[in-house]
Amino acid sequence: MGNRAKVKHIFPTIERYGASTGSRQVAVQFRGSEVCCPYCGRPHPWTTEAQSQLPAAEAAQAILSLFEQGQPRQLVFAGGEPLVYEDWIRRLLALLPACRVQVKTTGLPVQALAELLPNVSLFSLQWSLERMDKLLATQRDVKYA
Repeated sequence: MGNRAKVKHIFPTIERYGASTGSRQVAVQFRGSEVCCPYCGRPHPWTTEAQSQLPAAEAAQAILSLFEQGQPRQLVFAGGEPLVYEDWIRRLLALLPACRVQVKTTGLPVQALAELLPNVSLFSLQWSLERMDKLLATQRDVKYA
C-alpha cells in the first residue's frame, strides 16, 4: 500500500469501550477492507467506490493540527481493517511526535500485526466468538514468537 491509504476521517474522539474507555484521542478511520475475514458481518469485500487515497504526509499534517489544538497525543486506527495499511501507518508514525497508539483490528493479516508491534501501545482485537474456529483454521501455519 505504501504512501497512500483510503482514509475516511481523521477526527478527535473519546474511546467508548475497552481498556481505554473515556480517554480522548485522535481517530484515523479507514474505508473498506480487502481482508474478507471469515466472520465479518459485511459483504466481501467491502465496496469502496473509487475514492482518493490520502498520503501519509497529509494525514500527519491533519493530526499535528489536532495535537496543536490541544488534543492528546493518542491515536487510534480503526474502520475497515487498519492492518491492510501497516506500511502507511508506520510511515505516518515516523512523521509524528511520540504518541500512544491503538489499533482496532481483527488481527488479520497476522504478519502486518507483527510488523506494527514495536509502534503500537494497544491492539484491540475484535473477534466474533461464534466464528473463532474459522479464524483459528486460517492461522494454522502462523508461527508465534
